[in-house]
Amino acid sequence: MPYLQGGLVVNWQCICGNFVKEKRFCPRCKILRFSIENSPVLDYWGERLGTLSNGLQFNFPLDLLANHLLVSGQTGTGKSRFAMNLAIKTANSDQNKIKILVLDVEGEWKNIIPLLKGDVEYYSVDKNLKINPFDLKDPALIRELLRQTIFKGIEKEYLDLSAQMNFVLQETISQSNNLQDLIDNIKSYDKQRLAGLDKTKTALLVRLDPFMRSPLKEIFLCKKSNPSFENLDEKNVVIDLHELDALVAYGSEVRLIYNILTSYYLRKMLGREIQYSVRNLLVADEAQLLVPKILQKLIITESWPATEFATRLRKRGCGLMLITQSPSNIEQDIFKNCATKVTFRLQSKEDIKLVAESAGFFDYVEIEYLFGKFVQLPKKHAIVNTINHEPFLIKSDDVSFGNFIPTIKEENNITQSEFDQDETEFMTSIEKNPYLSVYERRTSLGWNDKKFVRVVDGMLAKKTLERLKAPLGRGSPRILFQRKGQIPSVVHEFYVSWISEKLSEQGLDVKKNGVGPDIDIPQLGTVIEIELGDSNISGNLKRNQAEFKHVIICTENKKMLENLSEKIKTKQVSVLPVHKVPAFVEKMKAGNDFSNC
Repeated sequence: MPYLQGGLVVNWQCICGNFVKEKRFCPRCKILRFSIENSPVLDYWGERLGTLSNGLQFNFPLDLLANHLLVSGQTGTGKSRFAMNLAIKTANSDQNKIKILVLDVEGEWKNIIPLLKGDVEYYSVDKNLKINPFDLKDPALIRELLRQTIFKGIEKEYLDLSAQMNFVLQETISQSNNLQDLIDNIKSYDKQRLAGLDKTKTALLVRLDPFMRSPLKEIFLCKKSNPSFENLDEKNVVIDLHELDALVAYGSEVRLIYNILTSYYLRKMLGREIQYSVRNLLVADEAQLLVPKILQKLIITESWPATEFATRLRKRGCGLMLITQSPSNIEQDIFKNCATKVTFRLQSKEDIKLVAESAGFFDYVEIEYLFGKFVQLPKKHAIVNTINHEPFLIKSDDVSFGNFIPTIKEENNITQSEFDQDETEFMTSIEKNPYLSVYERRTSLGWNDKKFVRVVDGMLAKKTLERLKAPLGRGSPRILFQRKGQIPSVVHEFYVSWISEKLSEQGLDVKKNGVGPDIDIPQLGTVIEIELGDSNISGNLKRNQAEFKHVIICTENKKMLENLSEKIKTKQVSVLPVHKVPAFVEKMKAGNDFSNC
């Protein structure tokens, strides 16, 4: 029998006569019929990153990035240079046209900028980086990011006030547009007569106090983020967090910046159509800041950027390259979802066992073989484990980078002055009355067709405006407009408003939520979630099923409707088109049985 089939171990006949089934060594004579020096050629036309044991080129096929890459190894082994070389080759590939976003903690990645083709934008925490968490425009996600970084552990310090703290934080976040607003709103909060309110406010403000002083106030006390989140995926960007990380005391704040940026990136990618060719690559240096094992699964596990990147973004044309000294320090769900692993010298048995098992090496003899190889790897040598191949040895190319001082891009303070008079009038119109039809909007503006088309087409061309369709049943969809990158989208908000209005006409008390389910009908113990395909459906469903008597999931996307109807078979959950929700709720109100329509 052959030893390998499709690059993986199967059955073979040992020289001692023993027939070995699905092992790399003979249990009788202990001969190991495997060697990392048996290096395959992954791609004759890929990007050269080194040489194989047989002297041939190690060419890396960029389509492997779609299933994510982990680069690990001790300090000084060559892992960072390998990752930088791959990032340069990726960004400069004429065939693939991939844009990279680098989150740099060590301050080294700016040195690759001169080697990248085209324009590269550089942002540094001590110069021009500005982060407004509220640019995410998602109160629930903002609250969870703050809870898992700035307010981490606060519930344990104040057990008697933990529920009250969450309530006040939720209320004040929903009323704020930036961190300064949040601080002011907590200070002045008095809407509820809560016992110990002053103590609650003080506890929250103590955690926020560092943001009022340098160096954090220069980064976080702003009205708009720089760079603008809206077009992070359209260019090559290097974000340098080194100066803040080097101060040691600001680990939570560095992690907050890391996850705010990846959160927005994630949400935008999930809005794309399904595609398998890579268009964007996120490079996460010191990956334990993004996906630390110590955090394990968070309260909103499915919405946490790391989990979503590893499971869903590979279907949205976005790859992830994680770089870390220790594979065991990152969350295991993420580790398992990195289909390609390039591992330089390791010393920790825990790290080596983890990498070995990911390659299918579970037997003690096999793991000991790899352990001996890993601890003795020379500098610049690595073991590669990828899809349909046994682990193999490579030597990465020698690459060097000079010290580079980037040009600092000025703050991108976008205000309405970026629009001319007509565009400003149009933007004011969609902000005040977002759900008007095209005819209603044109009439309210007092414009003729020609002027309306000129202004709208001009803003679409400049990518400051988005035109979206909101279908409702068989009629023509309503055309809506929004500022580019708006989250949640105007279509989602239109559906929430339309359903709420229809239910209110039935005499129901309807709550539209900024946090939690989109619509809550307390009288019926029912909640409604509007899905456009860019939210955490499974996570939201589990939470809602645990808390409410009945859950309605609605969408006007026919394919999503079919998929959800096939997957969800419980009577507690109904899957409907948006336009059928009011009639369905009216039947529920009358006491009819629940059923999918």
